[in-house]
Amino acid sequence: MFNCNETIGCKTSCFIKCHECDNIINYKELSTYKTSIKRSKNFGVCSSCLKKGDRNPFFNKKHSKESMKKMVDTSNNSEYRKKYYEKIRTKEYREYLSNWMKSNSPMKGNSYYKIWVEKYGVEIADKMNKECSLKKSVKGEKNYWFGKTPPFGSGNGWSGWYNGWYFRSLLELSYMVNVIEKNNLKWVTGESNIFKIEYKHNNVIKNYFPDFIVNDKYMIECKPKKLWKTDLIISKKKAAEEFCEKNGLIYKLREVPKMSDDEMLLLYQKGEIVWIDRYKIKFEDRNLKKSNKIFLQTI
Repeated sequence: MFNCNETIGCKTSCFIKCHECDNIINYKELSTYKTSIKRSKNFGVCSSCLKKGDRNPFFNKKHSKESMKKMVDTSNNSEYRKKYYEKIRTKEYREYLSNWMKSNSPMKGNSYYKIWVEKYGVEIADKMNKECSLKKSVKGEKNYWFGKTPPFGSGNGWSGWYNGWYFRSLLELSYMVNVIEKNNLKWVTGESNIFKIEYKHNNVIKNYFPDFIVNDKYMIECKPKKLWKTDLIISKKKAAEEFCEKNGLIYKLREVPKMSDDEMLLLYQKGEIVWIDRYKIKFEDRNLKKSNKIFLQTI
């Protein structure tokens, strides 16, 4: 069980681990948690576990014919549902819903990781984020790196915004600051359906979006040179060159020197760099350790 006095938000909420499956049970108020201890016959067991086996109120029971008929009448085949589906399939309704979601999206400026941090703290949020990523990842022989050792440094995609421009890696950030901005180049992001490129790799068709379109002439992809000769990058490059030939562009792979920690820290302090949540924590922690190390060396 978690110690409520040590958790974030313990004045208004409390959470414990399920005794059977280790899932987290969240109590919205501390008073609800205390009442549950006194009155609940199944305290410490989550709702999912309570629905399993003979504890399920419908265990060894069946629906009657009358109940089945009611469920069918109120299912997707009912007149009410048919009218509902006709409504949501209209162009006007979809436009209305799209416009409404743009201004009222519950996840606008938010993320699941940020919500988890607020509810459970950084340590549990990191664990949940890792588990979520593992579930989404491709497993087994379908994974490109199955049986292979990934190149050192791959997967380090620090993400955030530089003066409102979104970047997906430190190479992209360095290219924005040291190439685009210093040379006052005209550019647009390649993260658009206009520049979506289909490529085939390991007999699987995938979509690829380049990093930048510069001066309406160059399609730029920022990648470390050590990755340029990998099968994946070669497949992307071949498809991108074919796309560029048809659309009057020139494809270029680029590697620029990464910005130093001091340069990034200066831009971060000015508010020009805004990291996404998990990299903000990581960046601040890294700079704190670095400053502590320098301080200890001067004593």
